[in-house]
Amino acid sequence: GVPPSGRGEHVVGLARGAVVRGVVRDVDGAHASGVWVGARRLESAGGPELPDDPFGVMPDPDAASATSDEDGAFRLDGLAPGRWMLVARDEARDLASTPESFEVRGVEERTAAPVLGTSARVRGVLVDGAGAPVAGHRVSLRGAGSGPTPDRTVRTAAGGASFHPGSVGSDHAATDAEGRFAFTGLGAGDVTLRVSPGEPLELALVDGEDREVRLVLRERPRMTGVVTDARGPVVGAEVRVVGTGEDGELLGESMLVRELRTDGRGRFEGRPEPGRYTVAAVHDGAWSAPRSCAPAWDATTFLDLSFGDATVEGVVLDEETGRPRPGAEVELRDATHAPAWESVRGPGLPFVRRAVTDDAGRFAIDRLLPGAHVLEVRADGRAPAGPATLDVRHGGDPLVVRLAPADEG
Repeated sequence: GVPPSGRGEHVVGLARGAVVRGVVRDVDGAHASGVWVGARRLESAGGPELPDDPFGVMPDPDAASATSDEDGAFRLDGLAPGRWMLVARDEARDLASTPESFEVRGVEERTAAPVLGTSARVRGVLVDGAGAPVAGHRVSLRGAGSGPTPDRTVRTAAGGASFHPGSVGSDHAATDAEGRFAFTGLGAGDVTLRVSPGEPLELALVDGEDREVRLVLRERPRMTGVVTDARGPVVGAEVRVVGTGEDGELLGESMLVRELRTDGRGRFEGRPEPGRYTVAAVHDGAWSAPRSCAPAWDATTFLDLSFGDATVEGVVLDEETGRPRPGAEVELRDATHAPAWESVRGPGLPFVRRAVTDDAGRFAIDRLLPGAHVLEVRADGRAPAGPATLDVRHGGDPLVVRLAPADEG
């Protein structure tokens, strides 16, 4: 027929996505009014899980929320295809339903029946090392059972809803004046609580469980030490700290955690995560012997990083004339400690010390660690000397290197 406007127009309703409707009830079956109901898309249809947002600052455009009416009824519109999670929360009574996952395949209508009081809950107190409550500190929870929350729902310009729910399956809370915190609306499964700095707490939850926990803020490990050589403290040395923290997935294997620098007394200090590390100092091309350590919470680790006290010195002469050879290039490669140093410098990089002979043909390379070293000497117009393996020790005799003419053939 022709619409009343008489202009031959037809009004067409465009479906914007799936509709989820239902009724919120208490555990005794009574309808629950004024309850917040929210849903968040966890995974797009045919695609990967949506990106994590660990700081909870990225609005989610694929979210919906509503408040149940006097009969406990609610309706969520515009759900795009994909995997969703729905939860109902009554903030006034501190109750929540068990998070419910479902699949949206297209324009369809679904029903849901959230029941308040069936979800798991984790609450507790955060204290410092002396046992005093810590107020205003962030506590994070991560696990498959964490659902959207109304306190991080904002209204969009179009009047819709957009969540700030952190990453998929994550949540966070701030402790109150008494150090208390709570997470409600959790499903059964494994969750992890974290505070920084502090040790993570892993829990296995069941539906309806009310778990009380105590978290403790810890003091980060203190790594301190001194860098020395045969003359005393070394100022301005670079200290490389490499390894893995307790969370190996975060730091990775053999990753440079930080570079420290010694002060005017040759001392350094850092605050790494607890874990296992290799530490070495480098200055003017010389490397100290690497040290392994395992810093722990609330503890101080002291490291004495010392450069070697051995020196290789000598003179380079022309084999034909016996005269000193100035400007000759001398290379000394450490063949003993290279495997241990690879973790702090990188694999495949040779540990070579270099020197150039002076006008008298003399050279000296100090701060060497005892052990096998490979010596090579080169000069223009002369055949290279070496490689020759030296057993470097403290107080060794000076070397005399003679360079023969280059083979013109």
